[in-house]
Amino acid sequence: MYRLYESLVVSILLSGCETLTLHADTERRVQALELDMSRKTAPHLQHGAQDQRVRPEQDCNT
Repeated sequence: MYRLYESLVVSILLSGCETLTLHADTERRVQALELDMSRKTAPHLQHGAQDQRVRPEQDCNT
């Protein structure tokens, strides 16, 4: 999923910007947008994401 995000979203977002000089505040905004987009496209990769198992663990001794 991350590779898809990198190949589509980031390439479109930054197309034509290879030679632009960014000010520090603009660079922070681009980084914040990239982080926000990656969180929305891959929520299971977030730091501290809850464990989402297909089957919950069960005690076999009961």
